[in-house]
Amino acid sequence: MLLGQWYLSKSLTPLAAYNGLQIVLMRHFLRRGGTMDAWMQDIAPAFRRRYGWICESTNG
Repeated sequence: MLLGQWYLSKSLTPLAAYNGLQIVLMRHFLRRGGTMDAWMQDIAPAFRRRYGWICESTNG
């Protein structure tokens, strides 16, 4: 949660924070030998569950 809050405080919009964090984590995953298919199938849903609140918090 702290990582998400940090990106939210440093970004112009919640979507920019969400995308920026996702990009950094995806690049790290790929550098360590992960594949894009593995990211989409396994990691992206977990990322959405963990950090989806960043975008959802502005919908109300």
